[in-house]
Amino acid sequence: MINLFYDNEIKINGQSPVVRKFPVLPNHLKRLQIPFFESYIGDAVSNGLNLYVIELCEIQHDIEDIFRSIPDSTLNFIRNNNLKILFFYPREGFDLTLYNNWFKTLHLLFVKYQLQNIKKYFIYNNLYIEKYYKKFIADNLDCKDVKFEKVFEYSFFHSDSYFKIIENNIKLNSNSTPKSKNFVCYNAQLRPHRVFLVSELLRRNLSNDSYVSMIGDNKNFVTNDIENSKKLLEEYFLTVELDSDMVDHCRSYVNNWHPMLLDKDKSTVDVVTFDLRHYQDTFFSVVTETGMGYPTRVTEKTFKPIANRHPFLIVGCSGTLKYLQSLGYQTFPEIFDESYDDIEDVSMRLLSVIDQIEKFCLLTETEKNIKFNLIIDKLEHNYNLFMNVHAATHSDEFKQILTQIQND
Repeated sequence: MINLFYDNEIKINGQSPVVRKFPVLPNHLKRLQIPFFESYIGDAVSNGLNLYVIELCEIQHDIEDIFRSIPDSTLNFIRNNNLKILFFYPREGFDLTLYNNWFKTLHLLFVKYQLQNIKKYFIYNNLYIEKYYKKFIADNLDCKDVKFEKVFEYSFFHSDSYFKIIENNIKLNSNSTPKSKNFVCYNAQLRPHRVFLVSELLRRNLSNDSYVSMIGDNKNFVTNDIENSKKLLEEYFLTVELDSDMVDHCRSYVNNWHPMLLDKDKSTVDVVTFDLRHYQDTFFSVVTETGMGYPTRVTEKTFKPIANRHPFLIVGCSGTLKYLQSLGYQTFPEIFDESYDDIEDVSMRLLSVIDQIEKFCLLTETEKNIKFNLIIDKLEHNYNLFMNVHAATHSDEFKQILTQIQND
């Protein structure tokens, strides 16, 4: 039996909850039909797997204050009862080095709060976390004696996307209607690669006869305003090699930016719902993932077109298509030159994707339909794999992680 221990809700400066009755993990275990108990610190410790779970919400806000926010009585309870600590991060798995080496900070906190002898584990939505962590320990031997017993890479969004479709009774595309548009491309936050993509789509007149949004801030990320986006974009231009005309157009675009809206505005955007017509009317999706740099990460943005029987181009990390293929999903070399997936240079990869968009848009309607019809069976395969085959394995995947923790 799994027993999750938690404190009463604790918040940092009234902002990001760090230790709390978790909004994600218990619900996720219920979805997966994995039995568990929830207990307060001070309750009896049972046989089985007893976990004190720290669910990280926003790493850059949480990391410095995690243990400062946990009462001494809780830390004593953890030590006296030999609870195992589980850090759980079911969100977009950024490269850990982005946050001022917070991994190092975390290990120093283990020492400060005398948790060296407590077993610690980390489930992280980053597909290379195990490789990264081994390198971190090799580079920081002073952390070796307080390290996590094990870190687990876990594609949380693979299962989460499925369950949200089922729980919200989302109607999906069946490809039963003719196509009148080229592609759909959703963009919420003003991340540099998205801003440049939309700017270039406009510059090349590729957004015509397509569905393209660029909402800007959304209700969950209030700090990502337009001025911050301009700053990030200029930093982006320093790290990539782009034609001056493209850069000038992009600067002009962002300086005169206004929201490009489809069915959502910034007060109603979410990760679940969408206008079904956007998939019914279009030949393919241009998926703008959270980032284009290391590490590979795949979110609901990619699984939406898979569930909607839609071919896709991925504006994301190198190796994303290979990762999807490793899960059994089929991609679409019949329509696109997918060698972009192998390009390490971020700007060259992005330009290669845009070139593929342009190449398709320049086809005749007859040519577009011929190409689309070539991959109908693949779309059905991907849909079935996502909605049926993988749906039956999500529970086993998470059970295996928990079993490793329990048996350690």
